[in-house]
Order: sequence, then C-alpha cells, then structure tokens
Amino acid sequence: MKSREYAFAKRALKLLDAVGKTDWGVRVVAEIPEPPSRETCRDCGSQAKTLGLCWPKGKILFLSSAQMRDDARTRETIYHEVAHAMTPGDAHGLAFEAALARVRKLDASDE
Repeated sequence: MKSREYAFAKRALKLLDAVGKTDWGVRVVAEIPEPPSRETCRDCGSQAKTLGLCWPKGKILFLSSAQMRDDARTRETIYHEVAHAMTPGDAHGLAFEAALARVRKLDASDE
C-alpha cells in the first residue's frame, strides 16, 4: 500500500474508532468489489467511478485507490462510508445525514 493510501486508510480507521466501530476494517483496493448483498451503499453510481463501499455485515469499508486523486473528495468518501457504518439500513435518510455531519465535525476537530 502506498503512503497516500495508507494515510487515508488510517484516517478512516481512526474515524470508525471515534464513532465506536472499533471492530471494523478498511480495505484500499484498485477496484471496488461487487456488493456481497443489498445492504451496501456505493458512494457513486457506476462501477467505474465508485469511490467507496460500506459493507455492514462484513464490517468493512472499501476505498478505491484508483479514485484517490483528490484529497477533499477522498475525505468526503471516507466520511460518507463511515456515516453508513453508523446508520445501517438508513440509506441517505435523516439519520445518515446527522451521522455524516458528526463525522465531518469529528475529523475537523482532529486537524
């Protein structure tokens, strides 16, 4: 894993820990895998552009190394996927939006 990828994976793990998801993992992959079930969310529509994937059943966040060109976009993807980890089954509802705001605030307070 390249140092840039490692830094983003470490950031994601730190945020997962901060929200109580200490038993979750992060995998940085060249290509986001097909979702193992319907209980996943892709941060972007198409397979070619997918930035991240939250798999609650497996307790794993996948991040695309191929899409890590823009730091701000990668951070937003991490926030998005951590928020899904916090709110399984909520899709992009009110609980998800509240979790997303919380994750952004947690990360901002850590900088």
